[in-house]
Amino acid sequence: MASFPLDQERAWLMREFAGCSYADIAIELVVPESTMRGLLARSRPTLADDLAAWL
Repeated sequence: MASFPLDQERAWLMREFAGCSYADIAIELVVPESTMRGLLARSRPTLADDLAAWL
């Protein structure tokens, strides 16, 4: 996650660890919900690639 941009990291943590809704995350990050969904969509493959090195 160190390679994530700050908003991408915050969106991922809020969704996966805090269980926040998409709307709540968008409000917290002051971005449209569509932008927040894009942040999450980009974070998942990045994280999967980073974790693949551990296997």
